[in-house]
Amino acid sequence: MIEIIPAILPKNYEDLKNKIALVRGIVPVVQIDICDGIFVPSKTWPFSTGGAEEERKILFFILKL
Repeated sequence: MIEIIPAILPKNYEDLKNKIALVRGIVPVVQIDICDGIFVPSKTWPFSTGGAEEERKILFFILKL
């Protein structure tokens, strides 16, 4: 059986939360795409200006899914 995993390319932390909320309860897994600005021209990570603490919150949020 083929499994389709939706991908999320968030613009910021709020966008990440909103997009995950759209699929929560519908799919068991999402893929979060991260652009580092090295292999692609755009950069989406880190998208916070809150420093390391904000990054830890985002990582915890992702792992908790």
